[in-house]
Amino acid sequence: MNILMSVWTFFADYILKQAPMMVGFLVLLGSVLQKKSWYDTIASTLKAIIGMLILNAGSSGLVTTFRPILAGLRDRFQLSAVVIDPYYGQNAVTEGIEQTFGVNFSYAMTLLLIAFVVNILLVRFNKWTKCRALFTTGHVQVQQAFTAF
Repeated sequence: MNILMSVWTFFADYILKQAPMMVGFLVLLGSVLQKKSWYDTIASTLKAIIGMLILNAGSSGLVTTFRPILAGLRDRFQLSAVVIDPYYGQNAVTEGIEQTFGVNFSYAMTLLLIAFVVNILLVRFNKWTKCRALFTTGHVQVQQAFTAF
């Protein structure tokens, strides 16, 4: 039982708490289920992880660069504008949830994993569900899972 608990702890700490790793895990799982070759599986997993890391770096750079511009516009022209940054809100909510309920971001990632499996099942049984689309946009999945959580 200790082995299962240590495997789950590793998975929760290093996969579920980090959005790029979670998306990479989903891509890895999908590639294995599609029976792709091992080199295609590794390549697609790495592409997903690196893509999420680049997206996170680019969006945070854009937001931090744009905030002083908005502050200057507000001061100069008495405008009230803000940067719509879901990651900024996500960080605030993450801290609030950890302080209030004592749970962490891995629960939202668990919700993402469950929702993704349900989406796969809905598509698999499209004869009855009429669902034919698999939602694969990683960064949006993370945001929606956290909002739902």
